[in-house]
This record gives sequence, C-alpha cells and structure tokens, in this order.
Amino acid sequence: MTQRTPHVNSIGRFIRCLVGTALAIAVVGGCSTGDPGVDPTDTGTSEEPAGNGSGTDPGDESSDGAVLELVESAVTVTEDSTGPMASYAVVVSNPSVDIALYTKLEIQLLDGGGDPVVDLDADREVVNRDAHLIMPGQTQVISNLTYIESDAVETIDVVLHGTKWAAADDRRFLPLTVDGVSAQADGDGAVVTFTVDSPYGEKLPTVSTYAIFRDSSGTLLGGSAPIDADPLSYVPGANDAVIEVSTGVPPEWDPGSTEVFVDPFVG
Repeated sequence: MTQRTPHVNSIGRFIRCLVGTALAIAVVGGCSTGDPGVDPTDTGTSEEPAGNGSGTDPGDESSDGAVLELVESAVTVTEDSTGPMASYAVVVSNPSVDIALYTKLEIQLLDGGGDPVVDLDADREVVNRDAHLIMPGQTQVISNLTYIESDAVETIDVVLHGTKWAAADDRRFLPLTVDGVSAQADGDGAVVTFTVDSPYGEKLPTVSTYAIFRDSSGTLLGGSAPIDADPLSYVPGANDAVIEVSTGVPPEWDPGSTEVFVDPFVG
C-alpha cells in the first residue's frame, strides 16, 4: 500500500517526489515496449502511447465534431504537520459518439490574484496530467492531493488538448466498472473501499484510480491522489480495492457522497 502519512518536516515531500520519479521511469519502460503505462502522479510531460497495431489508429478528430468539455472542477486548501496541501478534482465529459483517448490536461492552482502557486510535489507551477479513457456520453475524473507552496490557492485552471478518438465499437478500449463504494472518515483522512471489474483479458499494469470528495449538498471539494489507491493495476474480473488517505481531506467532506473513477491506460 502506498500511503500518505503525517509528516513533521520536509522528508515527506522528498519521499513523494521519489515515488513520482520511480513511477515515471516505469512509464518510459512500458511505453517503449507498447505496454500500457502511466505515471499516476505527474511527470511534467505527457507521452502519447503507440498503437498496438490492431484496428484503426485513433484519429485526431471525433466523427461527429464533438470535443471534450470541462464540466466541473474544484480545489480545497487543507494541511498536515508539514504544511499546506491542496485537494483538487477535475471532471471531464465526452459528449461524442466516439471514445476519447489520451487527453492531456494542463493544471494550474491559482491564488486570489490569478497568479500560479507552485505544486511542491511536482515542483512546478503547471502540472501535466492525462485522462486516458472516456467512453461516449460518460465522464472521467482527474484528482490529486498535493503539497503547495502557500495556502493562498483559491481556484484551479485547466486546459484540455491532444485528445485522440476511436470508434465506439473499438473493442480495444473498454471501461472498468466500479461497484460497492463505501467511505468513512479516519481523523482528517479517509478510507474508501470498492470493487473494480475489468473486462480485459489480460492484467492492466497501471491504472489511475481516484476518489472525489463532495459536501452534503453535492458541491465538489476535491479528490484523492492516485498513489493513495491499492492496487495500481487490475487483473481480469473482479478486484477488491481501497483508497486510503491519511491526511488532508477537505473537512466539509460528506463520506456518503464519495465517488470513485478508474482510468485505465490502454496502448
């Protein structure tokens, strides 16, 4: 289990950076062989996977001219003993009849004056993330819980680009199903359990899994970091899974409103 724990100095930030670097190295190796792979934190760059040689390569435009829509985003400033943290979530919708793949997101956390605040885990102002698979008419989530340079963050800015498109009947790209979501508070952390069903015939080596946090009125507050999920890969069929967040969950979070989204990387 990769888990965030309370810290009393900068060691926690150093460890989180090491985790991100190790995952980035694994991604490069996976892409070089055509296997699925993605850094579930942030590498600062977005790599487009090579096609697997079957079917038609995904195109640059959808067949109906539709584009992805940013339908919801939120950030909440929290903290632990190390310093301020930001819990954020981005909800992206696919209004097309086609499958949306490999969308790149450029994310900035902004203060009240519109100036960027450094994401300390990523060590940069602009963080690059990916939404790998969004089925026709469905939504996908990207979220994170990260240390930030200051507690002045008030808004989040997101730019979407680079989406590839595949036909809805392309059986290389299938959604994973989430059932049985149960969440409870654990101090200022959270424990979320659920089951993921994978329709793929082989193990998916790396999958990003996110829990998003809302208050009792349904207002989006933020979300978990992908490194808080276990497992980080899924075998065919049913998988028991958990997201454990040790600190930094928005205090207004209503456990009963928790949703889980799974984003598989399929090359």
